[in-house]
Amino acid sequence: MKIFKKVLAGIFAIILISMAGLVGICQTEKYEGLVITSGSMVPTLEVKDFILTEKAQEYNKGDVISFNVEGQDITTHRIVEVTEEGYVTKGDANNSEDTEVVKEADVIGKMLCTIPLLGTIYMLITSISFDVYLGIGLIALGTIVFLVVYEYLCKKE
Repeated sequence: MKIFKKVLAGIFAIILISMAGLVGICQTEKYEGLVITSGSMVPTLEVKDFILTEKAQEYNKGDVISFNVEGQDITTHRIVEVTEEGYVTKGDANNSEDTEVVKEADVIGKMLCTIPLLGTIYMLITSISFDVYLGIGLIALGTIVFLVVYEYLCKKE
């Protein structure tokens, strides 16, 4: 039972630290974490997949980029052509190219990696206020400290 408590506490701590790190990485200027909300990139990306994008010096044909054209939601599509005006994009599942050329200034970044279905968890974490997130972390830390102290006191007896 003691080993089970240690393993459980360790797993819980690792999960919390990993999630905090993921949220921290995704809040920088260079990287941005996004959640796929449409099926336009199937089979490359599925709805609720999490993607990590990185701002790059240049983008090339074949790159999957996320962009934000004014007045529209953030879109993640593949570059099918690079022009002087910008990037012609298309969703892998779409029959035709997007109607607007994406300007360099509208590009958020190029997809670095995807983690299937993590988008649901990421949306939950980022929607919680910082105070709640901090409270959960402190409760987890308190639980771990309690288990360690409890085990230490039990060994003394």
